[in-house]
Amino acid sequence: MDKWLKNVNVIRVVAIIIGTMLWVIVRMDMQNSATPAQSIATTQKYLDVSIQIENLDESRYAIRTLEPDKVTLTLAGSPSALRRVNIKEYQVVADLRNAGEGLQAVELIARGFPTNVDVTIEPQRVNVILEEKQQKEVPVTINLTGKLAEGFAAGVPVVEPNRVNVTVTGSTSDKVASVVGTINLTGATETIKRQVRLVAFDFEGEQLAVTIAPAVVDVEVPVTSPFKTVPLQIKLRGSTPPGLAISTFEQSMPEVTIFGPQKYLNALEFYDGLEIDLSQLKSSSTFDFVIPLKAKAERVEPAQVSVTITLVASGTLTLSDVPITINGQNEDYAYSVLEPKTTEIDVSLEAAPEVIANLTKDNVRLLVDVSNLTPGEYDLPLGYNLPSFVEISPGNPVTVRLKVEAKPAEPSVSSPPAGESAASIKQPATGGNP
Repeated sequence: MDKWLKNVNVIRVVAIIIGTMLWVIVRMDMQNSATPAQSIATTQKYLDVSIQIENLDESRYAIRTLEPDKVTLTLAGSPSALRRVNIKEYQVVADLRNAGEGLQAVELIARGFPTNVDVTIEPQRVNVILEEKQQKEVPVTINLTGKLAEGFAAGVPVVEPNRVNVTVTGSTSDKVASVVGTINLTGATETIKRQVRLVAFDFEGEQLAVTIAPAVVDVEVPVTSPFKTVPLQIKLRGSTPPGLAISTFEQSMPEVTIFGPQKYLNALEFYDGLEIDLSQLKSSSTFDFVIPLKAKAERVEPAQVSVTITLVASGTLTLSDVPITINGQNEDYAYSVLEPKTTEIDVSLEAAPEVIANLTKDNVRLLVDVSNLTPGEYDLPLGYNLPSFVEISPGNPVTVRLKVEAKPAEPSVSSPPAGESAASIKQPATGGNP
């Protein structure tokens, strides 16, 4: 054996034999591995695969129709290759780079699949109709929902901007009926300021998938506390100086709006608190007042009022036989006027000439109040109920002396004794025989 191992020729023969055996083994293994793979090649179908749109000029065009909008994919390859396919990670693409307005057929592209997988798309083309976009200006409407806190009221919403641009196509331009934002006022007690998202609706109230610019607007909704509008009463105290009378009285704001608790407003009939002393006037004057807050009023609008009083030389007028009216009489008492001697007196009045010219005794009431008086004699004040800016002249009576007496009791009629008829009651003698 040692001789053979030391023989070069023997070693060479052995090496050739071993190499030949290795080559045969490797070759057989390759054939065995290739034959099964070729024999189990398979396919996989995917239905309703969505189409991805690429390179559409969305500033100019919108897709009106895409038909069909889903396709079928057939994948072919070895099982191991198909197992590596995740359909959610790959795409079927419609490239609209060169598409224009109208109908066009677009070739679909399978993108992102492994190179050892064959992909078939059915159908291979889709029909796309593009419409050119247009801008339509639409006013913004704000819907107010919910209920404010009790007694509070919402004003008209202020929107900025109050008109927006809606991007439409030829088929949708006539469908846009309104662009609306909504604000919930539930429980609000003060002005609301919010940013509101806008939505477009058609004439049936269905929401439209259109682009609105801007899509969000600033909205302010005034929320006011309970309020009531009532006359503003300015009290005139005293009398104008002798020889002068009020010709005109001009009030810049005859009414004011009062804000406050609802219970307070319900009982409010007028608002006062301002006063002018007529005795201090020397000539025509204008007064500027800040209207005060009084009682439970929280705010007054307007906050100021101007009053202009025009004075002129007064005229005089005497009205004859103006009756005195007695108020508050008790039906059990009789009332008589002792002084003056009659219940109709002459009354002298002063006023501006244009006022005097229209006065009659029907415009004047003389009043005496006898409420709660018991029998006796009383000197009572005589009240003058006069038209505005009319005053009594010096010398007119200012009191009335009046007598109150209990009325005599009326005689009662007696009933006949039992057993007698009414006809048997004796009557007074009439001069003849009984």
